[in-house]
This record gives sequence, structure tokens and C-alpha cells, in this order.
Amino acid sequence: MKAEYITPAICAFDDEGNVDYDGCARIIDRVVSAGIDGVVLNGSNGEFFHLTDEERCRLVDTAVEVIDHRAKLYVGTGSMSQEQTIKLTRYAHEAGADAALVVPPFYFKLAEQSMEEFFSAVASSSDGDILLYNFPTLTGNDVTPELTARLVDKHENIVGYKDTVVDVAHTRRVIDAVSPIRSEFLAYSGFDENLAHNILAGGAGTIGALSNLVPETCVAWTGAINAGDWSEVARYQRIIDRLMALYDISQPFMSTFRYALHLVGFDMNENCRAPFLAIDEEQKAKTRALLESLEII
Repeated sequence: MKAEYITPAICAFDDEGNVDYDGCARIIDRVVSAGIDGVVLNGSNGEFFHLTDEERCRLVDTAVEVIDHRAKLYVGTGSMSQEQTIKLTRYAHEAGADAALVVPPFYFKLAEQSMEEFFSAVASSSDGDILLYNFPTLTGNDVTPELTARLVDKHENIVGYKDTVVDVAHTRRVIDAVSPIRSEFLAYSGFDENLAHNILAGGAGTIGALSNLVPETCVAWTGAINAGDWSEVARYQRIIDRLMALYDISQPFMSTFRYALHLVGFDMNENCRAPFLAIDEEQKAKTRALLESLEII
């Protein structure tokens, strides 16, 4: 399977904390123009959790227009409510997205049967493609390999999975469980550093936020993997491994990424939407030092 690098697009905000649709459009166009394979909109990196339904839908329309079939578009449609998730999933498909990326309801720990019925209801609500989104650290719910296999067996439109876990062995177990049912299942890792490991395990690539910052590097890395140039793969692996430190400078990390984009010359507002905070001077110094050490700035 061809290695893919998908960008979970950062959401831009203006001085008042409103969504900056023009800024979001420019972020998306930047990575697509660099040759990235696809974009995830309204995902965790896009801060879906404090966007209104109206904002999320308008962002879908913006992304569909900007991408214009140059790359894939996956739209995050998950929420605490099954009804709301179904509504947003239908909107994404009807607007022209290639697939909806659906996280399980969060906050409460769910029985596996609850998640199975939730994902089945969403998949049955639309003929469009669905990707399951596993992020157990934040949702408290693990979309297990066994649950994934049952869902894929029941629903032809469940075509992929994003696994935001540190342990790539979990992703491999998902691939092993699903591949006998659907050989073309798209299993993505949720952390950039796991790209090569994912492909070697039979996955589809990564949905990694570093591609917001260095899309050309990420495109070159997948190109090296697809060409079988393993010395180049190793070289890019070392660069990405060092850049992973950006995730740890601020909580949440999106504040660091906004500032880093500013440092590489991309004109965007560094503002966040409350309750998130912009990074402080010490965090800015760490971000700048890391990018300078890699000669990115």
C-alpha cells in the first residue's frame, strides 16, 4: 500500500477568538500545494471540541472549495451526541468530503457494546465512507482491534482507522484483525514518528500534525518510503523524531504549532480560542531553538 501523509489542519482564530476562515483556507492550500496526500478537517488538531456546528460546517465548505479534488479530505464529525455526529457526518458527505473521521463519545467510559452500536448507527446513516478514530488517552475509550473487525465486517463503508496511540503494536493488531476482512483497509497512525513503522506493518501512513509546519519534508519522507530508499527514510525519521519535541512544549500543542508556523514565515494569527492560551516567552524560545537546530528557520 502506498504510504500517505495526511495533515490534521490547524484551525486559525482572529483577535476575538472567532474562526478565521481565510486563515484556515491558506493553511489547507499551503499543505495541499506542497503535495500532501490529504487533509483532516475538524479533528483534534482543528479543535473541533469548541467549535459550533455552524462553524464546523462552514469549514467543511471552505475546505472542499480550497482542495478542489487535489487531495483527500477527511472530516472529523464526532461529538458527545450520536444524533449530532450523524448530522455532521451526513453534512460532510453531502458537501463532498471523501470520508468522515468519527471519534467515539468521550468523557464517560463506554461499554464496548455502546461504542459498537454508536458506530453502527453512524455508518448506517450515510452511504459515505467512515474512518474510525481511536484516541483513548483523551476519550477514555479504546476502539479495540476486535471491535473494529466486527464493525468492518458489518459495514462496507467503514474503510479506515486513525490510531492515536504511542504503541504502534496496537495499530498492527488492528491491521491484523481487519486485513482478512478487507485488504484495502486504511489504517493510519496518529503520531508522525510512527509513519515508517506503520507502513512496514501493512498500514496506510500517518495523520500527523508536523505536516502543518514542514509539509515538504513530510512529502519527501513518504516519497522515500514509496521509492524504497531506506537510507533517506532513516534520515527523515531522525528529523521527524527531533521535531516530535514540539508536541511537548505547550499544553495543548496547537499553541506551539501556531507560533512555529509564524516562525517559518507563514502569515497567521497566533491567537487561541479560550480556554487555551498562547505560548509564553520561555516556550517561544524553546520552539525557536529547536527549529534553528534543524535549520528550518
